[in-house]
Amino acid sequence: MEQFPFYIILLLNVIVLTSGYLFIFIKGARNHIVFTFSWLIFSVYYFITPLYFYLSGRKTIWGQDVEFMGLGEDISAYYTKGFAYFGLGIFSFLLGYLFISKPPISLNISSRFRNPITLVWIYWFFYILILINFLIEGINPLAILLGDESGRTLSESGGSNYIKNLSDSLISCVIIASIFKIDRRHLILMILLGSVLFLLMGFRYRIILLFIGIIIPWLHNNRFNFKNALKLALYFFVSFYLILFITFNRFNFVYGKWDDLDYQLKEYGIVETLAEQTRGALDDINIIKYYNTNETAQFDYGITFLYFIVRAAPRSLFGEWKDSMYPPPAFKIIHEAYNLPPYWGNTGEAPLFMAYFYIAGGFIGVIALCFLMGLSIGFFTMNGPSSNPRYLSLMCIFCCALFMWYTRGYFPQFLDHLLFLLIPYFLFFKLFKHEKA
Repeated sequence: MEQFPFYIILLLNVIVLTSGYLFIFIKGARNHIVFTFSWLIFSVYYFITPLYFYLSGRKTIWGQDVEFMGLGEDISAYYTKGFAYFGLGIFSFLLGYLFISKPPISLNISSRFRNPITLVWIYWFFYILILINFLIEGINPLAILLGDESGRTLSESGGSNYIKNLSDSLISCVIIASIFKIDRRHLILMILLGSVLFLLMGFRYRIILLFIGIIIPWLHNNRFNFKNALKLALYFFVSFYLILFITFNRFNFVYGKWDDLDYQLKEYGIVETLAEQTRGALDDINIIKYYNTNETAQFDYGITFLYFIVRAAPRSLFGEWKDSMYPPPAFKIIHEAYNLPPYWGNTGEAPLFMAYFYIAGGFIGVIALCFLMGLSIGFFTMNGPSSNPRYLSLMCIFCCALFMWYTRGYFPQFLDHLLFLLIPYFLFFKLFKHEKA
């Protein structure tokens, strides 16, 4: 790939992304919700943000701020190869999706349901269960909310992780409730209480998922006009400010230090902040460099993708075996590729999904697995009209789970999130007696 000038590789990416948007324009975003969402994520994470860092001369993942000076591998010579892999990988995804994608078909699913207030009861059941889970461990969420100085936080692993992960289920309750247009007072209360809990737990990502789960149905159900465009602009402005606010105050939220909250955010550049929060492609480029400069580097041949089995195994029964399996092979490779000083520890830096594809099998792994991913998404999303609220609910939930996979890369975690996101979906539609459409 080095023999091609960067602008040629950049043109390849522009052509690929433009082709996807032409498909969306011709076929309609409402008919391809998950594909449209995926394409927007790819555009930001695999094109706009890495291009921004390339043009600004970023040499390492973490940049050259004082606290990160000299930290990490110099990836400046690998932007061209990285963009080549990104463009070809996304093109392979497009081919896979087009290979299986068909026009939406009409399903024999009722679009009318009795008593959507049931969603509120499902929400409260999970919410109270999560709170009890913390109380059993001696962690009082109310005390932390009021600024308790004990030092204990909801981000600590307390009680059952299975119950803790029901926080994902709260998001699905809000998504389905918004689609079925339950009383706005209930919906607002669910959003506020869920957001407070996520803040205290340090779950910034789940707040983003909450925003995604609300905005997709709104965009789907509202035609584009000047009034709705203003509403959308206001929503994005408020959402973006809140995400920045949460980002720079996350530890204050976790520890209940309300007096230390920074409301102004004047010292932070909006563009720079957004780029830093979506810089995962730099991690992927770091992985590419690692394999191209390290003769002893080995692929994991997809073993890490199977670790959902290890995650699902109950610790009470398989604790010793479970501990012996960690960390997954890809985690070891990523840590070695970052080449951080031993004292630095775990940074929490996560590559995107394409890095894991590369770790599985190099360039062939990227092309083959991106095609398979597009094929799978096309297969699982083609069976229904988006006008059906049940189908729309499922697509919104799927987008939330995919966001975690696309931006965090770890496939077993994606399945974990998807499972807990789907629990309210199955409870709601199985508990209800459907009217005939």
